[in-house]
Amino acid sequence: MAMDSPVSNQVISPTQVWAHLSTDLQLHVVHLFAQLAAHFVLAQTEPAQQVARKETTDGLSSITEQDPT
Repeated sequence: MAMDSPVSNQVISPTQVWAHLSTDLQLHVVHLFAQLAAHFVLAQTEPAQQVARKETTDGLSSITEQDPT
């Protein structure tokens, strides 16, 4: 049974959530979005470019292994 409460009726925008995240957590989220974008772009390449994809993936591995803290 769902309870009606003032909190559940409020609409919270992503901007409000983002503003309350710590700087470290914001950096981590940005890093994850950058990884997602890179993987998306790599997935869009043609299979004939497997060698280039391997080189790009190797280049990205140094980015993904960095510790954001």
